[in-house]
Amino acid sequence: MKGESIAEHYSQALLEIAKEKDKVDEYFDELRYVKENLLTFKRLNHIIKNPGVAAHVKKEILRELFGDRISPDVLHFIFLIIDKNRELYLEKTIDRYMEKVFDSKNIIQADVVMSNFPPLDFVEKIREKIFESTGKKAELTLSRDPNLIGGFQIIIKDRIIDYSIRGQLEKIKQELHSLPITDVG
Repeated sequence: MKGESIAEHYSQALLEIAKEKDKVDEYFDELRYVKENLLTFKRLNHIIKNPGVAAHVKKEILRELFGDRISPDVLHFIFLIIDKNRELYLEKTIDRYMEKVFDSKNIIQADVVMSNFPPLDFVEKIREKIFESTGKKAELTLSRDPNLIGGFQIIIKDRIIDYSIRGQLEKIKQELHSLPITDVG
């Protein structure tokens, strides 16, 4: 896929620069901050991805928002993506950079979705279980979804491990639909 290839190319280039400058973790934190803002502020994300907004306007907005919070290297990297009209792939590029850093440190990213936020000891148990099954330390992102009713889901890359009540009800529903219907009587 084109987007995957673009994200791979740009993330690898940034990682090589970060290694040369011994700033892999610094760039990681800065890119995470940028991504969190893109996800939180939908209008910002829309402006950055909108081909109708001029590149110089996008860069000025980003300079105002992030100029004092991220290094010039990371800011100029984002500007390069804008100059090359690759804004649609910015988030994926950030994700690929983060995945590469995680892989180098034997860490796996997992999203844990729960109906309510859990106690810390429960979060640690999830980390331990992920380590037991993958052999990697888990970097967890916790989020809340009241529609789960109870329980939780663990999302690792494209895999969903569903321990929610909603998920269990869906399984029961599917099983009931697959039962053969016979005439009684």
